[in-house]
Amino acid sequence: MKKILLFCGVLLLSTVVIAQTPTVSASSVTFRYCQTSQSTVNVNVWKFPYTWMGHEYTQAGQYVETLTNVRGCDSIVTLNLVYTNGAIPFPFTINASGKQVYFSMGNLQYRAASTDPNEVMTHTTKDGQNTNGVWRFALNQWDYVGWSTNNYNYLGNVYQNDVQCNNVLNGITYTGWVDLFLYGQSGYNNWANATADFANNINYDWGEYNGISNGGNQPQMWSTLTYQEWEYIVNSRTNAMSLRSFGTVENVKGLILLPDNWQQPSGLLFASGSSCSVNVYSADEWKRMEENGAIFLPRGYCRYVESTSANIVDGWDKVLGFYMSANKWNWNGTCTLSIQWNFDGAMGTGYYGSGATTGKVDQVRGSVRLVRRLP
Repeated sequence: MKKILLFCGVLLLSTVVIAQTPTVSASSVTFRYCQTSQSTVNVNVWKFPYTWMGHEYTQAGQYVETLTNVRGCDSIVTLNLVYTNGAIPFPFTINASGKQVYFSMGNLQYRAASTDPNEVMTHTTKDGQNTNGVWRFALNQWDYVGWSTNNYNYLGNVYQNDVQCNNVLNGITYTGWVDLFLYGQSGYNNWANATADFANNINYDWGEYNGISNGGNQPQMWSTLTYQEWEYIVNSRTNAMSLRSFGTVENVKGLILLPDNWQQPSGLLFASGSSCSVNVYSADEWKRMEENGAIFLPRGYCRYVESTSANIVDGWDKVLGFYMSANKWNWNGTCTLSIQWNFDGAMGTGYYGSGATTGKVDQVRGSVRLVRRLP
């Protein structure tokens, strides 16, 4: 009878070591091979929990999983989990000089108060103060608060303690989240006046002045794009027209922007320049798009208030995604402070006023999507 001896190799200096032991019989020498391998998987993650190999992880670190390979020996895999502090780490070029940014994982949100006396409701500001209220990035790219009054209902999908949040209720005692802000409403000096660009006082920039709880929790980590930078991403970078489109994620309409070096996930459609009814994604499908760097800017239903009447102006603004920029554009004696996309019309960019005019002040509250600038 032929006898065969078998044992596994142990990795020392290389990724694979093959151990072989001869077994001698009267007629032959037989070798059986068994190998133990090691590999490392590097993953950047911008929100937790992260699921890998059937396990959920809630913080960065190194995690080891031992599997059995096809020959019955150990296959040791190390997960190197790196937390990006809320940044989706795929670059977007913002100007002709080649400067680039990462987008945050969701729109900016703010909560002023809590019903729980034990909940910490403060954040650190650039001037070293521990200030009331908490800032965070939306937990999903398609999340938006929206608003509702007696005349209109544009509420979104954000809840706090099972209560649907509403931007109309914003105030120092409101315990829900809000995500529509006046220009420069970072908490510094109330908010910026109609003639102030953030370049003149960077404290009016939400990301520069405030620590974002799920974005590193320190001031000066994030900033707001200028309207020129917005325009460059949308219209002027290489292949810009093929890297943008309308879309719908989890039944929310919005604008999709793809990173400079986009790679399309297999089995998913992306049609550039299309309507919201063409590029439609479930949460699981969007997760695959997001893992390749896709950015979704949800239509957040801005609010436009004329101070003389305190009424919401009904009309074109209800169909817009209205995102704040870091600088102004003069229009009819006011400052235009935002960039907008008409989600129900042709693709394009534009600006609208939110500053002082003779006899009244028009107030536009819009969405904020912060970026991290790369060196």
